[in-house]
Amino acid sequence: MPAWGAKDVRLGNNPFVIAVPYNDEAVVLDFAMTQFSYGKMENYRREGKKLPYAGGFNASGELSDNPSEVLKTRRALPIGYWKGSAFSILLDILASVISGGQSTHEITGSKVEYSVSQVFIAISKDKLYNASSIEKSVMEIINDLKSSVPEDEKTWIRYPGENIIKTRKENLKSGIPVSKQLWDEILAL
Repeated sequence: MPAWGAKDVRLGNNPFVIAVPYNDEAVVLDFAMTQFSYGKMENYRREGKKLPYAGGFNASGELSDNPSEVLKTRRALPIGYWKGSAFSILLDILASVISGGQSTHEITGSKVEYSVSQVFIAISKDKLYNASSIEKSVMEIINDLKSSVPEDEKTWIRYPGENIIKTRKENLKSGIPVSKQLWDEILAL
């Protein structure tokens, strides 16, 4: 994606993921550095739908909710505008420094991706001084969130990752949904 205020693409759109155990599942935040991942925009384009919010810039440099326009320019909108742009560059620097791997600009200049910078940090909650109260604390935070007043009766207040749990259960029961058009494209490969 472009740096904030830039026209050309320089920043990575790598995912940022944090997970905290909760019941038999987890509270999971997993997002790209852009308002919509490129995969999500491709899905909207394939379905002939507009993005629910502006997702990037068109060829005229205007914000657009048309996924085809954004995909064509590759000028996706960073999450949080300039804050997302800054977050992306700091994640790239941190991952490169900690892992000793290549930065986004080095990977972009290569013909083949290798030595990609990735960082995984795991903390054993059982080793924390407050281990006995963690489950209760997380439950209270989730319960407080769930007591939010929805803006309308169709709005479902959920914690990060809650929708994934629902989707996983549906997919285990009924199978993973794939559009016929996409399946045909895969078979044609």
